[in-house]
Amino acid sequence: MCIRDSKNTDLICLQEKVIYSVNEYEYQFAEEISQFGISTHFGLNYNRDEIPKGLELLYNLGIKNIRDTILWEHVGGDDGVYDYTIPDSWIPYIQEKKINILALVGGGNKFQMGDDLQISTNKELQKYKHYIIDVFNKYPTIMEYQIFNEPNDEWASEEQKEWYAKTVILTDKELKINNELKRTNVGSVAIQYQKEKEAIDYLNDIVTKYGAYKYSNTLSYHMYSSQEDMERLKQ
Repeated sequence: MCIRDSKNTDLICLQEKVIYSVNEYEYQFAEEISQFGISTHFGLNYNRDEIPKGLELLYNLGIKNIRDTILWEHVGGDDGVYDYTIPDSWIPYIQEKKINILALVGGGNKFQMGDDLQISTNKELQKYKHYIIDVFNKYPTIMEYQIFNEPNDEWASEEQKEWYAKTVILTDKELKINNELKRTNVGSVAIQYQKEKEAIDYLNDIVTKYGAYKYSNTLSYHMYSSQEDMERLKQ
């Protein structure tokens, strides 16, 4: 819950018995090139009515970059018709505030990707291709896309890694056709603290062994403090 203070200058928010106050937005020097950003979950369709309040907080905090999802299973497209009700509940607000979006694509259901919930056939890859092209055309001002979340959780075998690399390559090719300045983020792999080499090895296989290097503008991974944290946070 967020309310104004008595002078109507600060936004005071109460959440899970925590009270915090955020000043109204004020321009900061060179903020337009700020790399300050966070990962949000507007795209998971939680508490849609609270999105405007959350966006106001982001704006007032000076956040210029967010990572969020345009899930395949949410927009559909199985019948050739896509429904952007969920992403349209937050993306226009973010863009109005001139906050950059790293859009996470993927996350299909079994009708889109089969019972294994992975792209593992050319037919599934072509379905995915139609989905991303539609997303790129729907949101032409989103300039960077991340390809599936934490693929090393599911795409672990050599054959699965090769399919993930094929997905990366296809995404980047279609993205550059849409706009050659747009960027592809690869990986977003989950890794435990002090086991970073596993993430490096996984990413190295994707970009070198399976040929996705020149189709990858940036690489990323998620750090968890322990295996228990990984399991808890994924629930």
